[in-house]
Amino acid sequence: MGTLLRAMGESFEIGSKPVERAYDPLHLRAMKARPADERLALAISWNRTAGRFAEAGRTARAGGSRADG
Repeated sequence: MGTLLRAMGESFEIGSKPVERAYDPLHLRAMKARPADERLALAISWNRTAGRFAEAGRTARAGGSRADG
């Protein structure tokens, strides 16, 4: 592969760079200021909420209803 790249006038490099994301800088700064255990608890809470939304979507698409809401 190195020979092919050199023939093309290129070089092979391995590296990384931050991915640009659409984060709210104030929110990100506030989250980083929280203790790790609090950030974990919030993440778990959001994950459970997302699971509930997913389950509600599956139920709605199936035409059913949940009485325990």
